[in-house]
Amino acid sequence: MEIEFTHALLATGGMFLTYMWGKYLAKREIIEEVIVKTIDSLADNHYVMVSENDDGEKILISIPHWIETLEIEKSKG
Repeated sequence: MEIEFTHALLATGGMFLTYMWGKYLAKREIIEEVIVKTIDSLADNHYVMVSENDDGEKILISIPHWIETLEIEKSKG
């Protein structure tokens, strides 16, 4: 009787841990997707300036560099 109870506890504990791990991973993927969509939307509407590195990862450009780039573009024409 004691072995069945121990086995049931271990199985239930394993299922609970797996459930929590899946919940954590799904939450992280959703948050990452929201962040990417928000940055893309801000960049498309010219609220922020982004640059892409060699890996295709988008990097936000700092405000002083952004202003410098805009001034250079204005002076070019």
